[in-house]
Amino acid sequence: MTTNKNRLTIVNSTFDFFPHGTNIVQRTNTAMAHDLYYTNGYVGPKPSQRPLPVHNYEYYWDHVRGFRQYKRNYPDGTSDTGGGGALSLNPSSPAFTPLLNWDRLYNEALTKLNEQVRGKLDLSVDIAQAGQVKRMFSATKRVEDFTKVFSRKFGLLRAAASLRLEYMYGVKPLISSVFGVADELLRHNINKSQRYRASATDSGYRPDSMTFQAYYGTEIIPAKYCNLNIKMRSTVGVTLSTSNAFEISRFSSLNPVSIAWELMPYSFVVDWFYNVGDYLRNYETAITSGSNFISGYRTDFAAFSGTAFQPFTFTNPPGTDLFDVNFSGARYNRTSLLSYPVPNKPMLQADLGSSRLLNAAALLGNLLGRPTGEEFRGRDHSARDHNRYRNRVNNSINVRYRRK
Repeated sequence: MTTNKNRLTIVNSTFDFFPHGTNIVQRTNTAMAHDLYYTNGYVGPKPSQRPLPVHNYEYYWDHVRGFRQYKRNYPDGTSDTGGGGALSLNPSSPAFTPLLNWDRLYNEALTKLNEQVRGKLDLSVDIAQAGQVKRMFSATKRVEDFTKVFSRKFGLLRAAASLRLEYMYGVKPLISSVFGVADELLRHNINKSQRYRASATDSGYRPDSMTFQAYYGTEIIPAKYCNLNIKMRSTVGVTLSTSNAFEISRFSSLNPVSIAWELMPYSFVVDWFYNVGDYLRNYETAITSGSNFISGYRTDFAAFSGTAFQPFTFTNPPGTDLFDVNFSGARYNRTSLLSYPVPNKPMLQADLGSSRLLNAAALLGNLLGRPTGEEFRGRDHSARDHNRYRNRVNNSINVRYRRK
């Protein structure tokens, strides 16, 4: 077994300052680069045991290079100039504000993991929505609805929007349930244990500011001067004992709160921003699968690189002072789990993918296409619609509508 490593090194440099009107050089000892490498945990050869035992392990590394350029011009034609390494003599890592946080990614990874452990079946919701599903597949009702839709304002838009929503939140889940039932009927556990693993990745983190340690003090650089490329990933893995016993939790939710949430109108829209539905199901899965838990782990990882600069402009006399830095690094932390993983509380997530944007557009189109006023009461207002259309044409293009 190799011991843990903790290497903090600098590349020595100087910042040379040349005052105007003299040949004197004011030299300050600085660092041109910071290199850091840290590990904590087992870092020796892989043991022969299979599967590999889960153990805690973390590491990080950073490489930072910083420079400063200074110039100030005076009316007599002379100038102050300076240049050289700009980092502190104490090696340090770049700091992000807000701090890197994997909680949302962990929740996403846990949702994917639980879909493997428990499956996507929830027949309790399907049964509760049976009337809606029956109506959705009624050809007569569909023809009737579409006839009404096309004859109203935004009819085509509402029809297309309705098709999208019916497929995403009606047909697709129903087909998934049919497949899930068939898969469960064919499922046989021939092993005493089974391993599951799932990950979630994100490249969208953007800091409000970044902090670096310069030889003259702390530099806090706003986001507008930072160019950051970053990839963050959270992974969750568990090993569970298995049996051939019938597991009701794989066919239906056992939590009345979860069922009520899924049946609440537009709950899926709330889940786009605060994923309450997955939180309830993940917590229920942790309870129902807790007795089968053998071992598990959670891994958080981030790799990043980029550049940043802090400009300053003098006015009297004119000049510039520029702190310029480039950096790269990685973070890795694996922790072993003592019980089945539970989700973090729902948090705001405003990152809408292309599929959700299409669903949002379909929902908006469906609402725009909805008739207003007395039309909701189911009365026949064809004559009133006739006059409304006539007035709209007259007011818009000054053409008199000819009554037949």
